[in-house]
Amino acid sequence: ASLKAWCAKRDAKAYVVSGDPDLMGCCSSSGPLLHAASIEDIISQATVSQELHEALQHTVSESELLSEWLAEKLQDRTVVRGDLRLRRLSGSVDEVSDVNIFSVNVIERDGMTFTCEIEFEARLGLTLNVEQEEGGYGYDDYEPSRTHRAAKSVSRVFVAEVVVKFDPQKPDETEFESVYV
Repeated sequence: ASLKAWCAKRDAKAYVVSGDPDLMGCCSSSGPLLHAASIEDIISQATVSQELHEALQHTVSESELLSEWLAEKLQDRTVVRGDLRLRRLSGSVDEVSDVNIFSVNVIERDGMTFTCEIEFEARLGLTLNVEQEEGGYGYDDYEPSRTHRAAKSVSRVFVAEVVVKFDPQKPDETEFESVYV
Protein backbone atom coordinates (compact mmCIF):
# COMPACT_ATOMS: atom_id res chain seq x y z
CA ALA A 1 0.00 0.00 0.00
CA SER A 2 2.87 2.38 0.83
CA LEU A 3 4.54 1.68 -2.51
CA LYS A 4 1.28 2.25 -4.42
CA ALA A 5 0.75 5.54 -2.55
CA TRP A 6 4.32 6.61 -3.33
CA CYS A 7 3.76 5.88 -7.05
CA ALA A 8 0.38 7.66 -7.11
CA LYS A 9 1.85 10.77 -5.44
CA ARG A 10 4.59 10.97 -8.11
CA ASP A 11 2.53 9.64 -11.05
CA ALA A 12 5.18 6.93 -11.45
CA LYS A 13 5.48 3.19 -11.88
CA ALA A 14 7.76 0.87 -9.91
CA TYR A 15 9.11 -2.59 -10.49
CA VAL A 16 8.68 -5.10 -7.68
CA VAL A 17 11.24 -7.91 -7.69
CA SER A 18 9.89 -10.59 -5.44
CA GLY A 19 8.75 -14.18 -5.33
CA ASP A 20 6.34 -13.40 -2.51
CA PRO A 21 2.79 -14.20 -3.69
CA ASP A 22 1.24 -11.27 -1.78
CA LEU A 23 3.59 -8.74 -3.38
CA MET A 24 3.11 -10.34 -6.80
CA GLY A 25 -0.68 -10.03 -6.29
CA CYS A 26 -0.33 -6.25 -5.79
CA CYS A 27 1.21 -5.88 -9.25
CA SER A 28 -0.50 -5.57 -12.61
CA SER A 29 0.62 -5.11 -16.21
CA SER A 30 -0.90 -1.59 -16.22
CA GLY A 31 0.88 -0.54 -13.00
CA PRO A 32 1.63 1.34 -10.94
CA LEU A 33 3.39 -1.75 -9.52
CA LEU A 34 4.95 -3.99 -12.16
CA HIS A 35 6.20 -7.46 -11.21
CA ALA A 36 9.62 -8.68 -12.36
CA ALA A 37 11.04 -12.10 -11.58
CA SER A 38 14.61 -10.77 -11.37
CA ILE A 39 16.80 -7.70 -11.76
CA GLU A 40 17.98 -9.21 -15.06
CA ASP A 41 14.39 -9.10 -16.35
CA ILE A 42 14.21 -5.38 -15.59
CA ILE A 43 17.53 -4.71 -17.36
CA SER A 44 16.37 -6.74 -20.35
CA GLN A 45 13.06 -4.86 -20.51
CA ALA A 46 14.87 -1.52 -20.26
CA THR A 47 17.33 -2.50 -23.00
CA VAL A 48 14.80 -3.71 -25.59
CA SER A 49 11.07 -3.49 -26.12
CA GLN A 50 8.87 -6.33 -24.91
CA GLU A 51 8.03 -7.27 -28.51
CA LEU A 52 11.71 -7.39 -29.52
CA HIS A 53 12.61 -9.32 -26.37
CA GLU A 54 9.93 -11.93 -27.07
CA ALA A 55 11.05 -12.34 -30.69
CA LEU A 56 14.69 -12.66 -29.61
CA GLN A 57 13.83 -15.13 -26.85
CA HIS A 58 11.79 -17.26 -29.26
CA THR A 59 14.55 -17.31 -31.88
CA VAL A 60 17.34 -18.04 -29.37
CA SER A 61 15.33 -20.67 -27.48
CA GLU A 62 14.36 -22.53 -30.65
CA SER A 63 17.82 -22.45 -32.29
CA GLU A 64 19.15 -25.96 -32.90
CA LEU A 65 22.51 -24.46 -33.89
CA LEU A 66 22.83 -22.73 -30.50
CA SER A 67 21.76 -25.89 -28.65
CA GLU A 68 24.45 -27.85 -30.52
CA TRP A 69 27.04 -25.15 -29.76
CA LEU A 70 26.16 -25.20 -26.05
CA ALA A 71 26.38 -29.02 -26.00
CA GLU A 72 29.78 -28.82 -27.71
CA LYS A 73 31.03 -26.37 -25.05
CA LEU A 74 30.09 -28.84 -22.29
CA GLN A 75 31.35 -31.97 -24.06
CA ASP A 76 34.57 -33.57 -22.74
CA ARG A 77 34.79 -31.21 -19.78
CA THR A 78 36.44 -32.45 -16.61
CA VAL A 79 33.82 -32.43 -13.89
CA VAL A 80 35.84 -33.71 -10.94
CA ARG A 81 39.51 -34.27 -10.30
CA GLY A 82 41.23 -34.80 -7.01
CA ASP A 83 43.31 -36.93 -4.74
CA LEU A 84 42.08 -38.46 -1.55
CA ARG A 85 44.15 -40.69 0.67
CA LEU A 86 45.12 -43.65 -1.57
CA ARG A 87 42.46 -42.69 -4.16
CA ARG A 88 42.48 -40.62 -7.31
CA LEU A 89 39.19 -39.27 -8.62
CA SER A 90 38.40 -38.07 -12.10
CA GLY A 91 35.30 -37.59 -14.16
CA SER A 92 34.35 -36.19 -17.51
CA VAL A 93 31.32 -35.36 -19.61
CA ASP A 94 30.92 -38.00 -22.32
CA GLU A 95 27.56 -36.98 -23.72
CA VAL A 96 25.33 -33.91 -23.68
CA SER A 97 21.66 -34.11 -24.65
CA ASP A 98 18.30 -32.45 -24.08
CA VAL A 99 19.58 -28.85 -24.14
CA ASN A 100 16.64 -26.64 -23.17
CA ILE A 101 17.05 -22.84 -23.18
CA PHE A 102 14.44 -21.40 -20.83
CA SER A 103 15.56 -17.84 -20.09
CA VAL A 104 17.03 -15.08 -22.26
CA ASN A 105 17.97 -11.69 -20.82
CA VAL A 106 19.49 -8.90 -22.91
CA ILE A 107 22.33 -7.30 -20.98
CA GLU A 108 23.70 -5.09 -23.77
CA ARG A 109 22.65 -3.87 -27.17
CA ASP A 110 24.71 -2.38 -29.99
CA GLY A 111 22.44 -1.79 -32.98
CA MET A 112 21.17 -5.23 -33.93
CA THR A 113 23.87 -7.09 -31.97
CA PHE A 114 22.69 -8.31 -28.58
CA THR A 115 24.70 -9.66 -25.69
CA CYS A 116 22.41 -12.02 -23.82
CA GLU A 117 22.65 -14.01 -20.65
CA ILE A 118 20.83 -17.27 -21.12
CA GLU A 119 19.92 -20.02 -18.71
CA PHE A 120 19.63 -23.54 -20.02
CA GLU A 121 19.31 -27.06 -18.75
CA ALA A 122 21.22 -29.98 -20.20
CA ARG A 123 21.42 -33.70 -19.48
CA LEU A 124 25.02 -34.84 -19.03
CA GLY A 125 26.31 -38.37 -19.40
CA LEU A 126 29.27 -38.66 -17.03
CA THR A 127 32.03 -41.20 -16.58
CA LEU A 128 33.52 -41.23 -13.10
CA ASN A 129 36.79 -43.04 -12.30
CA VAL A 130 38.13 -43.90 -8.86
CA GLU A 131 41.65 -45.34 -8.83
CA GLN A 132 42.31 -47.18 -5.59
CA GLU A 133 46.00 -47.59 -4.73
CA GLU A 134 46.79 -50.59 -2.59
CA GLY A 135 48.76 -49.92 0.56
CA GLY A 136 51.36 -52.69 0.60
CA TYR A 137 54.92 -51.62 -0.13
CA GLY A 138 56.84 -54.80 0.65
CA TYR A 139 57.85 -57.13 -2.18
CA ASP A 140 55.42 -59.83 -1.10
CA ASP A 141 52.64 -57.35 -0.20
CA TYR A 142 52.48 -55.44 -3.50
CA GLU A 143 49.12 -55.30 -5.22
CA PRO A 144 48.52 -53.15 -8.30
CA SER A 145 46.08 -50.29 -8.14
CA ARG A 146 42.49 -50.91 -9.21
CA THR A 147 40.24 -48.57 -11.14
CA HIS A 148 36.51 -48.47 -10.61
CA ARG A 149 34.33 -46.83 -13.24
CA ALA A 150 30.79 -45.61 -12.99
CA ALA A 151 28.53 -43.93 -15.50
CA LYS A 152 25.91 -41.49 -14.39
CA SER A 153 23.38 -39.24 -16.08
CA VAL A 154 22.43 -35.91 -14.45
CA SER A 155 20.55 -32.78 -15.48
CA ARG A 156 22.03 -29.42 -14.53
CA VAL A 157 21.22 -25.75 -15.13
CA PHE A 158 23.92 -23.57 -16.69
CA VAL A 159 24.34 -19.89 -17.50
CA ALA A 160 25.94 -18.75 -20.75
CA GLU A 161 26.70 -15.42 -22.38
CA VAL A 162 25.76 -15.30 -26.04
CA VAL A 163 26.44 -12.56 -28.57
CA VAL A 164 23.87 -12.68 -31.37
CA LYS A 165 23.11 -10.61 -34.45
CA PHE A 166 19.34 -10.53 -34.68
CA ASP A 167 16.83 -8.72 -36.85
CA PRO A 168 13.22 -9.44 -35.87
CA GLN A 169 12.21 -8.88 -39.51
CA LYS A 170 14.66 -11.62 -40.62
CA PRO A 171 14.86 -14.20 -37.82
CA ASP A 172 16.12 -16.87 -40.27
CA GLU A 173 19.31 -14.81 -40.73
CA THR A 174 20.22 -14.84 -37.02
CA GLU A 175 23.98 -15.20 -36.42
CA PHE A 176 25.58 -16.34 -33.17
CA GLU A 177 28.94 -14.62 -32.82
CA SER A 178 30.14 -16.13 -29.56
CA VAL A 179 29.09 -18.39 -26.72
CA TYR A 180 30.72 -18.51 -23.29
CA VAL A 181 29.46 -21.12 -20.81
